[in-house]
Amino acid sequence: MERSTHREKVEKVVDPLLIIPLLIVLVVIIVLVACTLSIPYGALQHVPRIVPGIVHGTAATAREVQQVVSAVFTIQELGSVTGRLLFAALVIRVVSRRRLLRWFAAPCLIACTTMAFVAVHEGVAVFAATVFCAQALFNGMHSFWGNYLPRVFPTRLRATGESIALNLGGRVIAVTAALLTTQLANVTPGGVPALRLAYAAGITATLVLVAAVVVSHWLPEPASDQLPQ
Repeated sequence: MERSTHREKVEKVVDPLLIIPLLIVLVVIIVLVACTLSIPYGALQHVPRIVPGIVHGTAATAREVQQVVSAVFTIQELGSVTGRLLFAALVIRVVSRRRLLRWFAAPCLIACTTMAFVAVHEGVAVFAATVFCAQALFNGMHSFWGNYLPRVFPTRLRATGESIALNLGGRVIAVTAALLTTQLANVTPGGVPALRLAYAAGITATLVLVAAVVVSHWLPEPASDQLPQ
């Protein structure tokens, strides 16, 4: 009798017919979360190491270089705030979650490649502007998951699904982007190490953002605006 009751409780918690679809959804989400969080690990967090290479060869002192790095970092953080505000403005206007993610991922691809391959040769001001855009668009993508994940998983699996997606995708897979960037920096061309790092960061960002745009094709739309039970 007790075993029968326990089995009924398990079946109520996890419907066997829903396991495979939920697993497929979970895999897609893990890949997309990994792509999203690979952007800072593989590109944006290397900005303070790239800036000195941009001012390389000028008459700037070491202190002045550090002040430039600090100024660019401040602009980058302003991009973070702007990205969250931009997401808040778009999330109530764009119905399709898949389209909303692409609206951030595709421009972020353009911003990151411009930052890494073009802006590094155009001076600090242009580079800082592209960093601002890339950071804003990344934060829009990052904010997307906080809005999307609760609407996909049913209540009984919500904490488990979100935890697996964020921890496996963000803390296990995404961090390898930092390793990829530093290894690519050893083989990419460039006059100074900072420029080689910039090119490597651009390659990493390109790979993960192209993957995000492609894989987003399989991102399921939430059934409704209400949280699923």
